[in-house]
Amino acid sequence: MTTTSNSEEVQLKSGALGVPGLVAIAAGGIAPEYSILLTGSVVAGIAGGATPAAFVIAAIGMFAFGIVMAGLSRHVSAAGGLYSFVRRGLGRDVGYLVGWFYLGIGVVVTPATFISSAFLLQNFFAAAAPDVNWLSSSWVPWAIVLTPIVLFAAYRGVEISARLLLVLAALGVSSVVLFDLIILIKGGKDGIAWSSLSPFSLHGISVGTLLLAVGLAITCLAGSEGAVFMAEEAHDPRRTVPRAIMGTMTLVVVFYVLTSLAVTTGLGTTKTSGWGLLGADVVSGLSKTYLVSWYGTYLLAIVAIAGITGALAFTNYLARLIFEWGRDGHLPRMLGRTHRVHQTPHAALGAIAVMSIIGYACSFVLTGGTAADGLVAFSWMYTVDAVLIALVYPTVAIAGAVVGLRAKAGLLTSIIAPVVTVALIGLSIKSQFFPLPPSPYRGAVLFGLGWIVAGVLVRLATRRNDTGDDPTGEELALEPDDGIERLPA
Repeated sequence: MTTTSNSEEVQLKSGALGVPGLVAIAAGGIAPEYSILLTGSVVAGIAGGATPAAFVIAAIGMFAFGIVMAGLSRHVSAAGGLYSFVRRGLGRDVGYLVGWFYLGIGVVVTPATFISSAFLLQNFFAAAAPDVNWLSSSWVPWAIVLTPIVLFAAYRGVEISARLLLVLAALGVSSVVLFDLIILIKGGKDGIAWSSLSPFSLHGISVGTLLLAVGLAITCLAGSEGAVFMAEEAHDPRRTVPRAIMGTMTLVVVFYVLTSLAVTTGLGTTKTSGWGLLGADVVSGLSKTYLVSWYGTYLLAIVAIAGITGALAFTNYLARLIFEWGRDGHLPRMLGRTHRVHQTPHAALGAIAVMSIIGYACSFVLTGGTAADGLVAFSWMYTVDAVLIALVYPTVAIAGAVVGLRAKAGLLTSIIAPVVTVALIGLSIKSQFFPLPPSPYRGAVLFGLGWIVAGVLVRLATRRNDTGDDPTGEELALEPDDGIERLPA
């Protein structure tokens, strides 16, 4: 096991983040106001009046996965995040594959997040300035403008990213919460839809349909792993990272349930399925009914900004994974360097810029530049993401069980939480991919499967070059005699 080099060119900035900064990055990666209004609309199109119940059940899986990551982060602290977790628990080969899968997620999610922010800005300007056509004619200029801004913020320092994310996430979440509370205080269409929270009140759908909606609602936790990638830059990571993980999960779950309840109350349980057709635009109609019309336009801007925060957060922790893989020799070692002054993985950020440009070019050529075209490109890329996440998260849960048992951790951490995570993620896999989605999204599933096969082949071809040493980064243990290697400080 090797410790981090003392050279300024391979070190991240230790101790830069406390719990608030870690929560900001994790919450920014989830982008809850963006996820609930976009992904939530898909859930609502399936579950109708039972949409809040779907989020209540999904919350169980979200907390279970949070417990798994919190447990692992007490033992492993490295910029590789989930890759480092799995390598510690399940060995070099499985760890490599999880890292490969997450790089695949980065290849599609990085441009997808920028594209979604761009077409949401299109929608905002179409509503706020309909006569200024150039502001809403194409997502491409917005993506080109947003990308260097986000990359520059990530390059200048992790503290700058954390502060931006904290301010923007607080603004976005508080704005949507105000929207939620006013609808609930006014009693909605037919009174507060308390029954929609109960898994036993199906509101005209079958149990199978509710489970399908739960599987999709679980995908809203994507991005919750953000804090673990920042562990090398956290102050006292064995304490701050677990607290940030569980704090983020709690905040996000409460927000999801509150907002789904408010929208269901505002529309009425018999008309909640209409949210599926409206998407984020649901806030416009509800604002006209319960608040003022301009607030709906303002919330469309908030959702667009939330997409930008998601891009900034994801850029930060994907850069750490690329940095870790460069440091470990799985990618060119130049990617495992940091800037001498800002101590950020600037070479990895350059790689992300290239991935983004390629993603924009492919999306524009294959789909087009309108907001509707951007939505198709975004959905295609996120289907690939869902395929890869469906393998990454359960594997992390199994690694959590192995490490927990090895460390003689409690039953909740080592058995219950991993089993619940695997079971509910398995439900998500079934709901999304059996049967296969129609074209063009079937091609996205096949692309994801192809990336998986390519990872196995690359690993077989390069395995002999792996020295077998543990990855660079600080490994932690709860107790000196818990069976896990303890490094010097």
